[in-house]
This record gives sequence, structure tokens and C-alpha cells, in this order.
Amino acid sequence: MKKLPVIQLRLQIIIENIEHDLPIEMRFRRFLKQHPVFTVNELDIYLEQTGSSNRNTRNSLLRHHKKAGRIIPIRRGVYATVPWGIDSERLVLDPYLVASKLTEDAVLAYHTAMEFHGRAYTVHWRSVYVSAKPSSPLDFQSHEYRRAPVPPP
Repeated sequence: MKKLPVIQLRLQIIIENIEHDLPIEMRFRRFLKQHPVFTVNELDIYLEQTGSSNRNTRNSLLRHHKKAGRIIPIRRGVYATVPWGIDSERLVLDPYLVASKLTEDAVLAYHTAMEFHGRAYTVHWRSVYVSAKPSSPLDFQSHEYRRAPVPPP
């Protein structure tokens, strides 16, 4: 008889209780370590799960960490985490990760998808993603991000 799942469940409950008891600043730093690129919606979900759903708290954390150079804005509602010891000017982000966060339904497409899977013969400085949600083109870190509309069925 295995009791391992019960032990794992109890450990998970203990960890969740510890998470709720941590100051909000420590919880946010943990979130940043786990999310090199994140959206405000992802942050809201995380904060709500850890016991803080106040929008002012979220805005205050973003403002403070942006001013401190710990996060950089990519586009409205999308941020990148700057790891400790790295200057934000030297930060190089994964363009596939950035493209996948630009809209909620973004999917890497066409040549970008082939590059991601190692099937392209050339590398481009342009990433294309398919999304039903309109999105303006973005130039970030010498890389172009372009949305393509969802093809008709």
C-alpha cells in the first residue's frame, strides 16, 4: 500500500500555507523567478491564488520593480523579468516566448514555428504569431513581432 500520494498532498498543503504567510514582496519575487516573460493577467491570477487580489497592490509592485530595473515593459500588459546581476540593457529574451505572450491566444506560426521546431533553413529576425485578437506590430530588442489573422476554416 502506497502512502506517498497522501504525504505529497500534505506537503503541498504545507507549502501553500507557507506561501500565503510570505510577505507580498517575497511572493512577487518568487513569481518573477518562475516567469521570465509574463502578462498582467498571469500576475493577477498568481496574486489571487496567493491571497492578494487588490489591483492597487499589483500596480504598486509593477511600478516599484520597473523603477528598480527588475522588470521591463515589452508592451502594455506584458513584462520581462530582469534576473539579478544582469543589466536590463544586456538582457536577451527568447523571441518565441515573447511572441507567445503578446496576445492571450497567440500561437507561433509559419516560418517562426518552423524555426522553433528546428525545421527552417534560415533564421529571421521576425516572429509571426496567429491570433484572433488584433494586435499592432512590435519592434523589441532588434526583433520584429507581427500578428497574422487566424486563417478562415
